[in-house]
Order: sequence, then structure tokens, then C-alpha cells
Amino acid sequence: MSTAVKEAKADLQQLVADADTGGREAGGFVGGLIFCIAVGWSLFQLWYASPLPFSLGWGILNDTEARSLHLGIALFLCLPRLSGAEEFFAQQGAME
Repeated sequence: MSTAVKEAKADLQQLVADADTGGREAGGFVGGLIFCIAVGWSLFQLWYASPLPFSLGWGILNDTEARSLHLGIALFLCLPRLSGAEEFFAQQGAME
């Protein structure tokens, strides 16, 4: 295979990867933040759906509180994925 064909294949693979991920790849601080928020969100959903809060008498949320918290976590989880968010946080000195 010639070098031009190999380069074309590599460029095509990069194009497909960019289309699949939206051209963004989270890593470092932002990637860790997204991971921690996603794990916390999953644990919150498990807690809310389980009978454990009623057994312990702690952490009982009504529907409005749970929906508000759910929406807030979803919006906060989307924040680092915005295209300009990394530049904004970098300017503020919050990222490496």
C-alpha cells in the first residue's frame, strides 16, 4: 500500500472519529470532572429509586426536588462539553 493511501485511510478514520464524538475529546481535569459527575448522578438515581432512604429515614426527596436535582446535574454535566467551556475555564485558571 502506498503512503498516500495510508494517509487517506488515517484521515478518514479521524474524520469518522470526529463525527462520532462531535470533534471533542475530554481529558485531564475536564474528563475527570465529567466522570465524577456521571458516577455521582448514577448513584443519585440508584438512591432515589431504592427503598433505602425510607428505611433510614434520611435523604427522602419529593418529586419536585428530585426532578430539579436531576435537571441541575444534567445541565452541569453538559457544561464542560460545550466547545468554548474549556477555553473559558483555562482563562479562569481552573484547568491545567
